[in-house]
Amino acid sequence: QRVLFRSGPVCIAAPTISVLRHLYDELKLVPDTEGLQVGILLGKSQFLNPDRLHLILGDPESVEKIARYDDLMEWCKQGCPPLQETGSDVLDEICLGIRYLYDDLMFLAPELAGTVGLTLLDSANSDNEDENAALEVYREMFAASKEVGITLCSHAMLAIHMNFLNFNNNSVGILPPFKTLLIDEAHILEMTVSNINTYGLSIFSLRATLRQTNFGSAQDRKEALKY
Repeated sequence: QRVLFRSGPVCIAAPTISVLRHLYDELKLVPDTEGLQVGILLGKSQFLNPDRLHLILGDPESVEKIARYDDLMEWCKQGCPPLQETGSDVLDEICLGIRYLYDDLMFLAPELAGTVGLTLLDSANSDNEDENAALEVYREMFAASKEVGITLCSHAMLAIHMNFLNFNNNSVGILPPFKTLLIDEAHILEMTVSNINTYGLSIFSLRATLRQTNFGSAQDRKEALKY
């Protein structure tokens, strides 16, 4: 109602992509909302890092570790499009061309859950950011959502927005300006904020990084991979 009566834009935050999809379907059923612009903004933790994923898939251990390895490889060859099985394909109606979604990766390869470096958030400030295809999709998503009546975002995106507001004395955030904020499943938001501000290390990602680095001699790296 606030949007329809032009009293200001609305932001709706939800914990997962599947919930955002459901909310979008519900919005389409609301009377008098036809033609209302709806945008979606996901945090970097919702996007996979294709460079890191390709590196991990090149590890011989991945063939045995990942049950659907061949399906995952084929998905990567197609450019990591949104999957119908996860409902991510519906998001393409809101943000045309969206892909490289982390939830889709987890559907195909749940064995990689918790692997450090697999999201854009983990890979922030990497040397090859300008060549990262997922990061380009992320930027295009922002460009397409500058002037909308309703912004759908993940809890992760909202948490990052809050961090930016705190850093910039409440003057500059990440999300488009909004007058009303609705948080779906707000009890989960606390855990998301904690995850956004927590860093970890896994042996699997450490081994993958060691394989691509030129640090030390080849023999030293070979010996280190034994541990």
